[in-house]
Amino acid sequence: MEDVVCKFGGSSLANFENIQKVKDIILSSKKRFVVVSAPGKQDKNDIKLTDCLINCFNLSKLDKDFSKFFDIFKDRFVKIKQQAKVRINLKTIFLEIYKRILSHNDFDYDYIISRGEYLSALIISKYLGYRFLDAKDFIFFDKSGEVDLISSKIAFKKLIKKDECYVIPGFYGLSFNNRIKTFSRGGSDLTGAIVALLSDFIKYENYTDVDGFLVANPSIVKNAKIIKELTYKNMRTLTYLGANVLHQDCLKFLKENDIILNLRNTFNSKNCGSLILPDKFKDKIGAKIIGLSGKKDYSVVEFRSYDIQKYFFVINVFDRVLRQNGLRIEQIISSIDCINFIVDKSDFDEIILTKIEDELICEYENNHISNKDFQIKITNNVCLIAIVCNSFNLEILNKIFTSIIKEKDFLFISKSLTESSVFVGYKNDNFENILNKLYKKLF
Repeated sequence: MEDVVCKFGGSSLANFENIQKVKDIILSSKKRFVVVSAPGKQDKNDIKLTDCLINCFNLSKLDKDFSKFFDIFKDRFVKIKQQAKVRINLKTIFLEIYKRILSHNDFDYDYIISRGEYLSALIISKYLGYRFLDAKDFIFFDKSGEVDLISSKIAFKKLIKKDECYVIPGFYGLSFNNRIKTFSRGGSDLTGAIVALLSDFIKYENYTDVDGFLVANPSIVKNAKIIKELTYKNMRTLTYLGANVLHQDCLKFLKENDIILNLRNTFNSKNCGSLILPDKFKDKIGAKIIGLSGKKDYSVVEFRSYDIQKYFFVINVFDRVLRQNGLRIEQIISSIDCINFIVDKSDFDEIILTKIEDELICEYENNHISNKDFQIKITNNVCLIAIVCNSFNLEILNKIFTSIIKEKDFLFISKSLTESSVFVGYKNDNFENILNKLYKKLF
């Protein structure tokens, strides 16, 4: 038996054929804990079963017919159950889900949308001959919505028996008021990380439908290489700008015990995938460029005034007004008389800007500071690209900076003192082309 937690995503469990591949991986070394998602899409025209349940609930709230989506949900599980040749009374479970959808009580929403994972784990545990362990019996949320790791660990240790193997549904736990509570979408990744932490294991295998973390977005950069090794910090930076292979909040739990995460492909299981290592292994990886990630549709808002950096209220006002309007500051680039705020919204809203400007003028007046030379400039349609490095040497720095400045539409460059990554801004229009050119030059 292998002391490993492994998690399988929706694409790995989309149909029985895929589930057979999952069984081969699990039983090849009899992995101790298996976390499963709800079945995902069977092809690009299919619908995820969790989305079926969300549609059912939303239609029910509008007193509209949701039978189409509920039938898709039922039929997929009935088919998987029959092909797996396991004995489970699905009718009773379907009836309970149906009743809760029909009542469309908001308190039941998390329960309803978590039933894909629940049924997936029930069927797969029977198919493997493993024990079923419900996540609600040991993953507990406190009043603030955070996982209570102390209470969760106590419950987990009481439930686990020596030399037993378990299948656990991902995506949910139990709230402080004894209701099912889900994580955000992709939350089965978090369940796997939590189980790895509670079990005191040092390795967590996460199986998906790609060979690992890729150097760049494969939908933009064709045949992008796999990153064999990267640190927690490297992964955080890549996911920050759109590398969505893995839920980035996994690291909140993995870092507690320095757990190694192995991202692998269910459909190419002989490939070793990517190892995501604790930051203490940074020196082992060495000085190198790890990957590229990027997003479009930012705005850069420039505030210019004499000695502006002295006045902290400028940042406070900007941040407060943005948060009130559901936006946030992504980057700040400053000099003695200028502060640039990079905001995740193209075509920055003039109404929001007016609010910020009015509040700033009030703050200047309240502090008896002249605002006569106060200026604001907006640049919309900006893309932000991160060149993620493990650490630098002169050769790498030279390679990065010569690659950056040769591209047209270059707007700015940003790097903090402690980070080994560089953020670069360009005009949106050239985003895909620039990402491909940087990939060729840097890798």
